Amino acid sequence: MARILPELLESIPEMFQAFATVLGSSAEQAVLLVCGGILIGVSMLVMGYLTAGALVSPVVPTSPRGREYQ
Repeated sequence: MARILPELLESIPEMFQAFATVLGSSAEQAVLLVCGGILIGVSMLVMGYLTAGALVSPVVPTSPRGREYQ
């Protein structure tokens, strides 16, 4: 169990080498890799925004006119 973290940290440079190999092999694969990175990045930003809103919403009071109940 204690060996997992060092193996993970050692595999990060290998991952960058694998991505560099894919980027250098052909233009189509490079475009697909960049598009995948953009999709992952955008989805992480959206999820982070929604999570931050969910965490801040109970703490920040709403404005008096924000919710009117009848």
